[in-house]
Amino acid sequence: AYLKDQELISEPGETVCVGDVKSDGDQKIDLDEKRNVASETKSIQQEIDEIDATIAAIDRILEGE
Repeated sequence: AYLKDQELISEPGETVCVGDVKSDGDQKIDLDEKRNVASETKSIQQEIDEIDATIAAIDRILEGE
């Protein structure tokens, strides 16, 4: 669904205000984009954390030699 407002979703197309639909649809798209960015950022941050942990382990090994 491209709308988030249940009243707009259930309202007949011939009576709905186009401005309201555009505004609600834009908000829904913005929310979806923010969720996607947050999800991608979380995944990338997890990879960075794993790389950091690996580098720290290598540093400890090298310091021990």
